Amino acid sequence: MAVQLLFRFRRRRPAAKRTNNDFGILSIAVDPGSQHSGVGRLLMQECEKVARSRGCDEMTLTVACDNFQAIRFYEHAGWNKTPNDQSWQGRMRKLLA
Repeated sequence: MAVQLLFRFRRRRPAAKRTNNDFGILSIAVDPGSQHSGVGRLLMQECEKVARSRGCDEMTLTVACDNFQAIRFYEHAGWNKTPNDQSWQGRMRKLLA
């Protein structure tokens, strides 16, 4: 079974007093033969644990707009599309409570 996961941790310090820490998922892939087995869900849960342990308050990622299977996967996991001024360009985010 082959899985791949890349992530980044970025601290953004906006001009306001509040500090916003986000945890960006750069890439996640599950071997097609292992899809629908829960491996992707476990990978994302582990990312969420790491993000929380680093004090992040949100997670971000970008998905291809025509990758409907992945979009559905993320939405079922609590992710939301992040709108743009024009049209949605694949950005998603999950707030960590």
